[in-house]
Amino acid sequence: MNFQKYFLLLILLTAACTEKIKKTEGPLFELVDPEKSGVKFENKLQEYSEEHIFNFNYLYNGAGVAIGDINNDGLPDIYFTANRAKDKLYLNKGNFKFEDISESSGISAFSGWRSGVAMADVNADGWLDIYVCRGGFKNDPVKNANLLFINNGDNTFTELGSRYGIADIGFSIAACFFDYDNDNDLDLYVTNRPEKFYLNIDQVMEGKKTGSILSRDNLYRNNGDNTFTMVTEEAGITGNFGYGLSVTTGDLDQDGDQDIYVSNDFVENDYYYENLGNGKFKEKIREITGHVPYYAMGTDIGDVNNDGWEDIFTVEMRPEDYKRSKTSMPVMSPALFDTMDLNQMHRQYMHNCLQLNHGNGHFSDISQYAGVDRTDWSWAALICDMDNDGYRDLYVANGIKRDLYNRDAYANLMYDLKYNNTTKTTEEIMRNLPSFKAVNYAFRNNGDLTFTKSMKDWGMDHTSQSHGAALADLDNDGNLDLVVNNMDDPAFIYRNRGNGNHYLRIQCKGPERNPQGIGARIEIGYGDKKQYSEMRCSRGYLSSSEAAVHFGLGAEKKVDLVRIVWPDGRVQELRDQKTNRTLTLHYKDAINSEMPKAAPADLFSDRTEKIAPEFRHVENVFDDYKKQILLPHRLSRLTQNFDRRSERRQVGGFFCWGSTESTRSHLSAGFRGGIYTETSGCNFSRQDL
Repeated sequence: MNFQKYFLLLILLTAACTEKIKKTEGPLFELVDPEKSGVKFENKLQEYSEEHIFNFNYLYNGAGVAIGDINNDGLPDIYFTANRAKDKLYLNKGNFKFEDISESSGISAFSGWRSGVAMADVNADGWLDIYVCRGGFKNDPVKNANLLFINNGDNTFTELGSRYGIADIGFSIAACFFDYDNDNDLDLYVTNRPEKFYLNIDQVMEGKKTGSILSRDNLYRNNGDNTFTMVTEEAGITGNFGYGLSVTTGDLDQDGDQDIYVSNDFVENDYYYENLGNGKFKEKIREITGHVPYYAMGTDIGDVNNDGWEDIFTVEMRPEDYKRSKTSMPVMSPALFDTMDLNQMHRQYMHNCLQLNHGNGHFSDISQYAGVDRTDWSWAALICDMDNDGYRDLYVANGIKRDLYNRDAYANLMYDLKYNNTTKTTEEIMRNLPSFKAVNYAFRNNGDLTFTKSMKDWGMDHTSQSHGAALADLDNDGNLDLVVNNMDDPAFIYRNRGNGNHYLRIQCKGPERNPQGIGARIEIGYGDKKQYSEMRCSRGYLSSSEAAVHFGLGAEKKVDLVRIVWPDGRVQELRDQKTNRTLTLHYKDAINSEMPKAAPADLFSDRTEKIAPEFRHVENVFDDYKKQILLPHRLSRLTQNFDRRSERRQVGGFFCWGSTESTRSHLSAGFRGGIYTETSGCNFSRQDL
């Protein structure tokens, strides 16, 4: 009998020492039933005669989601923004059960059009605060002022945006907290859009010069005393007049300073603000990339090929389906494309971009090679290792309440607008445009710069109109779970069931004014492999993910080296770390580093001035598309950049190329599906509907 007890005890001890990670049968993800989770949030949206898609073009742009531990119980909680409905805040009670504390917390007392949301410990008291962007249809300083919910430490919040100096009253969309001046506190970047939509190039160029504070992006410096100062112009954040749908920060050139990437909708190109390290930025998107998306939506930054340099993934609206690609294809205009180039706007193409970081200040778009260039009407973009195999995968949320590009439906819509606008409600008229629910995209990283669609295999093939999305390990099992904000349907909570692969998660106890270590750079090494990531929360689209760096490790049971570089340059290294756990790194344990800042190594230096006399090639102007409209690109020249100064003409304060007839295109104003007519020169205006 004693032997049997000893043998049973030996079996139990052996089982306890084995790996806790077990492979589960079935799909990788499970969609949690709202009735079981208690998360019944829906971003419900109605259309009204005084506020509809033709006077508020961002009516269908959706809202965001933020995930973070607001009550310090070790479980990440969820905040949803809503456009017209009420925002919701849910406490994580464990095992994918959540409690709605929206009313008792005090966050439900505020109206206005809410879009982006970010979580950060703004006042550095050890409790996560919540920042909400509001930028509605009309210029209303009260309803448009952004909200800062300061955490009282008892599951309640007090709104103090004005007191802190960051109640931005512009047409705000997205926000990001980060440390741009390396003083160990969190600063703030806010994107604001122009008041009006349907702008032509001339109006955009003028807005870049004279746009109001309501319509420009703003940078706020943290003064370290629970106040912020707007430093937009003195920091070099100037000349912007775009529809910034997302802002993501990271040290993309690894010089020790946080850079800023803003993805802009419509005709204005994306912005890449390089941090010069002296409190100033320089916009350099044309210098670091060959092109960007046209209708840029969400963006995330992450290392997809484990070379130690973070890449950029930005999504657009190109359909994969053949029929939708034809019925939804906008009109193309080579002359407009050239006109944008002449006005120093970057080349923009209508597909996603996966910008591969070469580590020398230059990026290459590999989206078509990688197989991730077409994900339809896309919003959120996330780079994350969903299957813990050691390579970061991609997730894209898509769908739209009304398919604004559907050409086949436009005839009926125009008829109703002209003849039935007094007998039919706005919602009845808008039903001419079909609702478009889509399956969100999940791409598994193949480890060779290509990706495989895995929605069905992973159990994520549910149709929706999805917008904001955020990541967190909601049940602390070492697998990344996913929360998605849907329009007119319950939010998705995807539980990652795991597949037996190992992981290592990093959380930070940062300096006093940056407790979560936002901006810290973390590298791990095991065998001949390495992974690199930065601590960031604001990512994707209108959303904020959990403050943790997640590394999938496949079958690895040990990590040889963990190295963290804090924003101020202090360094800490740990060796021989076990996997399948969350490792907390402390700023107080780091030491000063004498290592110089990384700088791209130039193989060549410019010596053009040594050539005398100076030689400049002047390309002849020839429009290939007049003879062959279906050409994929110009064949008459080796490069799309050529000297057209002799051919351009100035109209309305900006430069135009080509005949007026050839430049006719709705793209000039960037309206999704609108009808335009030429008024003069290269200016366009929307017809009265």
